Amino acid sequence: MRNSNSQRGAALVTGLIFMVVLTLLVVSAMRGTILEEKMSGNARDADLAFQSAEAALRAGEKVLNGATLPTFSASGAYLTVGSRDDAYWLSTHNWTTNSVAYGSVPNGVAAAPRYVIEQLPAVPSAGFSK
Repeated sequence: MRNSNSQRGAALVTGLIFMVVLTLLVVSAMRGTILEEKMSGNARDADLAFQSAEAALRAGEKVLNGATLPTFSASGAYLTVGSRDDAYWLSTHNWTTNSVAYGSVPNGVAAAPRYVIEQLPAVPSAGFSK
């Protein structure tokens, strides 16, 4: 058996190196786990937003399938074609003031989904003239 005075701390150095390597592995694994959590959260948010938008579209379709159509004009949520230029749709102010909100805000969604219906002109069938 060796005398404790002749040992120079090789076990300590080996243990410390092992702990540093183990720490690096754990930190790397944690980074991957955190990234996966963020990705799954973003996927959930995107799915909720898509489902909310689909619900608003179904509400707009229900309005159109109703017994009487809404009155279409140059303002509001029911527009006639050509009543607004393309720049109108670029202003986010118009998205909220001139649209219809779909019910209440679903859980996990920042704002209630909204829709606008634009009336298009009738298109004659092929082979027929106006």
